[in-house]
Amino acid sequence: MTFRPQSLGKEGRTDRPVPTSLPPRRRASDVNRRHGSPRHNLPQPASGFVGRGEEIAQVGALLGQSRLVSLTGPGGMGKTRLALELAGQAATRYPDGVWFVELDLLTDAASLPEAISNTLLPRDRPAGPRSIEDLTAQIGGRRLLLVLDNCEHLVSACAHLVEHLLRSCSALDVLVTSRERLGITGEQSWTVRPLSLPEPDQASTRPLLSSEAGQLFVHRATEANSRFQLTDANAGVVAEICRRLDGMPLAIELAAMRTASLSAADILDRLDDRFRLLSSGSPTAPGRHQTLVGSLELSHDLLTASEAALLRRLSVFSGWTLVAAEEVCSGDPLSRADMVDLLGGLVRKSLVMAEEGEEGVRYRLLETIRVWAELKLADASESEAVRRAHASWCVELAEQADSELGGRHPKPWLDSLELEHNNLFAALEWTRAAGEVELGLRLATALARFWRLRGHIQAGQRWLEWAVVACAESEVPLQAKALRAAGLLRGLLGDIASALPLLEESSALYTEIGDHEASLCACSPSFLMSRNPRQALPLLEERARTCRRTGDTKGLAHLLHSVGQVHYILCDVDSARRAFDECVQLGRGAADGEALRSGLLGLSRVDLLLGNLIGAEAWAAEARIEAESAADDDDAALSLGFLGEVARMRGQWEKARGLLDDSVRRAREGGMPLGIARSLFFLAELAESEGDKEAGALYERSLAVAQAGKGPVFHEARCLLGMGSAAEAEGDLNSATGHLLEALEMAQGVGDLMVSAEALHRLGVVSRRQDKDEEAALLEHRSLNLYHSVGALPGIASSVESLAGLAAGGRPEVAARLFGAAEAVRDPQGYARSDRDQAGYEVDVATARAGLAPEVFMAKWAEGGALSVDEAVAYALRGRRDPQRPATGWDSLTSAEREVVRLVSQGLSNRDIGQRLFISPRTVGHHLTHVYDKLGIRSRGALTKELGGREL
Repeated sequence: MTFRPQSLGKEGRTDRPVPTSLPPRRRASDVNRRHGSPRHNLPQPASGFVGRGEEIAQVGALLGQSRLVSLTGPGGMGKTRLALELAGQAATRYPDGVWFVELDLLTDAASLPEAISNTLLPRDRPAGPRSIEDLTAQIGGRRLLLVLDNCEHLVSACAHLVEHLLRSCSALDVLVTSRERLGITGEQSWTVRPLSLPEPDQASTRPLLSSEAGQLFVHRATEANSRFQLTDANAGVVAEICRRLDGMPLAIELAAMRTASLSAADILDRLDDRFRLLSSGSPTAPGRHQTLVGSLELSHDLLTASEAALLRRLSVFSGWTLVAAEEVCSGDPLSRADMVDLLGGLVRKSLVMAEEGEEGVRYRLLETIRVWAELKLADASESEAVRRAHASWCVELAEQADSELGGRHPKPWLDSLELEHNNLFAALEWTRAAGEVELGLRLATALARFWRLRGHIQAGQRWLEWAVVACAESEVPLQAKALRAAGLLRGLLGDIASALPLLEESSALYTEIGDHEASLCACSPSFLMSRNPRQALPLLEERARTCRRTGDTKGLAHLLHSVGQVHYILCDVDSARRAFDECVQLGRGAADGEALRSGLLGLSRVDLLLGNLIGAEAWAAEARIEAESAADDDDAALSLGFLGEVARMRGQWEKARGLLDDSVRRAREGGMPLGIARSLFFLAELAESEGDKEAGALYERSLAVAQAGKGPVFHEARCLLGMGSAAEAEGDLNSATGHLLEALEMAQGVGDLMVSAEALHRLGVVSRRQDKDEEAALLEHRSLNLYHSVGALPGIASSVESLAGLAAGGRPEVAARLFGAAEAVRDPQGYARSDRDQAGYEVDVATARAGLAPEVFMAKWAEGGALSVDEAVAYALRGRRDPQRPATGWDSLTSAEREVVRLVSQGLSNRDIGQRLFISPRTVGHHLTHVYDKLGIRSRGALTKELGGREL
């Protein structure tokens, strides 16, 4: 038998009067069956059954274990089709038949026994009124399956009847379809869920046809239009239709039928008005189930007035908790006290879906139901009031979360905002459309930190740019906050030039209203350091002093991180360590997770520079724990990057690869251009260490990402340095020289001594390959001076080994001492050489060994190994001269000390000398202290007098 569409009115109701009792239905004797066929009256749908293989197996097993199984779910979910399929497969287990009773048109509960009896009644028995007792006697001990379809409008009557029949008829099983379970003892309820959907990022035929929703659409579309073909070109559109319709079978069938006159793209474009588009009846559904509106109106008719009010108000949510529903939806005629029962009723009636997760129970509406309920909200003239309540709830949540995100355990708040992200965006859209500027600004600015921490950078930037424009007429505090939030995000994205004016304007507004702490935060000059660290330092230190004076420990902690960063870039490692250490202490004391992580990462960075791998690893490991606890992708990526650097410097390539791959992944999840660029840079360094030819391309990618985000000069210089090193490895010495000279120029411009030292070292390597040994030695001397002034042990070891290699052929004794000295620097921390450097090192050592008797070579190696770092550097810089330098007098001065004395004689200050030599003023002071001790003097004036006309 085929279901035939009935004539439907505008709202999906039948045009003919609905009878109070059913006319005679398919009876036992109506079934044409051959000898031995199962007895049943199951209708034969016009279309084949699609999907739900797992459900068939699981519910079929339930039907074998329980005498009463209820299939529940919202209208249009395919309960009837699933019941028919189950009943057909189970028919052989019931010798007395499987009998299907349609109840959708029955409105008189008293007629229920009669409707069932008439289905079971043989043709030669007259139809007529039947009581429960009559029906019980009629079934008796017969082994049959009774399928009661669409019981939701007669739940109480069905429950009473089924309970009585199961108690009285021992061989009877019952399968029920209903939007609400019967709620009687022994009932096994199965919620019929939407069809499985294709993955969002897959747009070809194979993944679409592996989903049940995709299969159903294609089957029905082919039936409606024999010319319809699924291709890779339209598969993505069909997949999106299925997703937009929530995998609801009725909606998908109705959409597929439209392929007779519309393309898939046309159908998708018109889904915003889905109830008009999908108004045609489905030939596979009975009565008011034939259209979306008819099915939904039937559900609505079964609700109490309070349930209907709650349902339409819930349409403003994309998902919610009980507390959120109480906050937003209460109000005449709904009280907070009634919310639990009302929401539970909507769940029981399959209009609201309840899903339990780690955060507790969350509720949601299928999108089709939500859109329909939203129309009901508009009809009730409640849209504006409920939308405003929803936006206010979002603002309160975001502001409370923002106050907690700076702490050490922000993850629960981040997770909460992530869960509500669609609600938050919906509220923002409504405030903009409704002109509720104040609510919108409060919400956007409160979400700024969340957007950064969870990588929603593009969305955050869009809304904060709106905030900058929208805040012009707002109250001063809100205007200042909006400008600060937008400026900070621009700065974090690397757009320093446009960030600073916003921050300065915000600072001025905060000053105007007397909020000096906020003013300091808004006008933090930390962004300046990315282009000119020296210019930023005085401003940072001035603001740090202000924070100390006013007792603003939170502001001080964040400023100290910036101060430490500048000192790090300028290679004043002692000052950097003090700033980072105080940042850590303040972060711990104030439970300021962001400050704590920043300080820990700063300390790890300093120890990496110095070559203290044990310390660097410990700081980075703690920072990683804190970052994971805070769910901060950017800090997690950086801590993984530092841990990967430690592993790389130890020669643990495989371990480093795992850590750095994770670093890149987390950086991309964080969405910050500079974070991604940094992680790619670490990966490039590893590739270079392994001798991978992809190193140069990785450096270029890192540089491109940083430049696209207008990243800091010091990162660009490091990338150019890497590109030069990679080009040298490939034998392209001209490109290598160009990149290295550009890196050196940029590094000197910002005062980055480490990049300057590394660039000089690599230029020395290039010169040696060009057989310019004298030039190479000069460059290595300059590099070694810088490394030594900073105290960077890995760099010292590399430069000393390069100088040893230059000496290996002509001065093997010097080379052997230098190799021994370099080994003494490397061994305690286990610094590894790159594969390429190791190969060159072995050749140079073999050359020096060949020039000396074995016992002499070993003795000279041991002499070098016995030197302190300072002595080894001094010896390397003296070249041919005797290593036994006197302890005092002019001859005891190192070349670096001599250069400092020469500049002192020209009247330059420590700061000027530092800028000239690319070292910190503090390092200049250290050199002068050593000079004073060696010469037996105590002042700058005495040094000038002692110098006289002496040539250095």
